[in-house]
Amino acid sequence: MTSTNNSWKAILGFFLLLGFVLFLSAMFIKSCKNDNKVKKEGVYVVAKVVSFEKRSNGRIFHFLYNFKQQQYSFSIKALGSEYSIGDLVFVRIAPSDPNAWLYDEEAPRPGICFNYESSPPEGWKEIPTCK
Repeated sequence: MTSTNNSWKAILGFFLLLGFVLFLSAMFIKSCKNDNKVKKEGVYVVAKVVSFEKRSNGRIFHFLYNFKQQQYSFSIKALGSEYSIGDLVFVRIAPSDPNAWLYDEEAPRPGICFNYESSPPEGWKEIPTCK
């Protein structure tokens, strides 16, 4: 009876591990598709830091952005405190799927001539500059 229980535990463990690996693979593939979609057709919008959570290994910053009169959100992990509530950044999104986004920490931040509401409804093809 004990060897039967051990066999079932081994089979169950195998299927749980297989399910976990398949889940991670699906998440990776979705992420790659989103990255390619944003790189191919992406436009830039202004996003605003609305909150953050302190964690033992850094902070999670939560952003909001608008596209075609709809509001969207994303979160990123940062090791330091690079952002404050209300800070603005440019984020690149896919017009066909505004939930697909890419954030480049090296991209310039919006200047004083931009605010959260300053993104045109369709976004910008290139990162705009103050004139």
